[in-house]
Amino acid sequence: MFGCIVAGRLIQTNLQQVDVNKYIFELPDAATVNHIVVFLLGTIPFDPGYAATVHFLWPGSESGWKLLGMLSNDKPSAIFRLRGTIIPSSGQNPTFGTRLITSGAISLDSNVSSVTATLGISIEPISVIEAQIANLPPQINSASSESIGQEIHLYQQKCFKIGMTGI
Repeated sequence: MFGCIVAGRLIQTNLQQVDVNKYIFELPDAATVNHIVVFLLGTIPFDPGYAATVHFLWPGSESGWKLLGMLSNDKPSAIFRLRGTIIPSSGQNPTFGTRLITSGAISLDSNVSSVTATLGISIEPISVIEAQIANLPPQINSASSESIGQEIHLYQQKCFKIGMTGI
């Protein structure tokens, strides 16, 4: 029913059912995960009135499962950035952490690269999911969306210059 792709890795379809309407993917070498794509395979749609929440669990995290977002028949795929939001960037001070990780819960040293994290999917009524999604915190790092806008602007300028010079 679901698939996931960790950026730079092969597709995962090894979904494990752990309870009624609850599924997981294990994500080995989790410290190297940057972005993850979660999607419906297209073989089985959700029943009317149902959708799924997508969650992430870092082993040993005191804060437990973190809600990433949702999937539905109208939105059958989603991309989630984990590096710098759920998983700290390698340059971040691990004692500070991020807003979604409790302080000191993760340290990105050589021992962590072998950590296996878990991606969870829970099928629930859409009304329940919409309430959960409404409570998600705003963009974790507003500077990152600003820097993306700057990168797009620079790319547009380069394309314009190339188009004008014929190079």
